[in-house]
Amino acid sequence: ARAAAEKLENWLHDGIVVKCVNKSVADGAYYKKKGVVSRVVDDFAAVVRMHDSSDELQLDQDDLETVIPAAGRRVRVLNGRSRGAFGRLLNIDIDAFAVSVELDSGELLPKVDYEDVSRAA
Repeated sequence: ARAAAEKLENWLHDGIVVKCVNKSVADGAYYKKKGVVSRVVDDFAAVVRMHDSSDELQLDQDDLETVIPAAGRRVRVLNGRSRGAFGRLLNIDIDAFAVSVELDSGELLPKVDYEDVSRAA
């Protein structure tokens, strides 16, 4: 219950990789495309520099989803007690939709939901 209480509705952070999941953005030109959050505008909007085109778009959090990298890659925790911290993805539990992360501080987070972590840019 404690972890749930520390979860906020907004999860955007700069320096993370995200995927556009809104088909109506630019008539679908950016659908399923990845980019890097270069600047958080407010709690629920960010400027995203798209990988393929280098276009910069201001997108709502609802138009984006997190990107889970392969084990061993750098990630940023987006929600919960360790919100904002960087670390390394140790493994992925596909059935639980969760990952385990070793933070740069050395702390181990054994079960972080997919939506609460994203690949570091």
